[in-house]
Amino acid sequence: FSQAVNELLLSGAMCEVKDKDGRKPLHFAAENGSWEATRALLGASADPSAKDTSGVSLLCLAVENRHWETVKELVSAGADASGRAHSDKSLLHFAVESGCWETVRELLAGGADPDVV
Repeated sequence: FSQAVNELLLSGAMCEVKDKDGRKPLHFAAENGSWEATRALLGASADPSAKDTSGVSLLCLAVENRHWETVKELVSAGADASGRAHSDKSLLHFAVESGCWETVRELLAGGADPDVV
């Protein structure tokens, strides 16, 4: 996946194009845990704070699918670590309940408030 993304970007593909649900290539990279593709898209100026038409953030997709390396890339690029999951819990709360300790560390490093549930 990441190799295809790199080739497309080198060929001039737009990284901010949306599908009918408002999802951009970065949404698919985050949801599928392709941190390499996430890094490439962010390097091509993709918005780390993008949300789809349902209001689902990139970071939410990465956290809920337990992709801590992608979480790290998004947080490093400025994604809001204090966001909410689909369940309306904080992303940090969701990560703790899921036992994703690497994700917990990345969210805390990105400024998530440990007192917000």
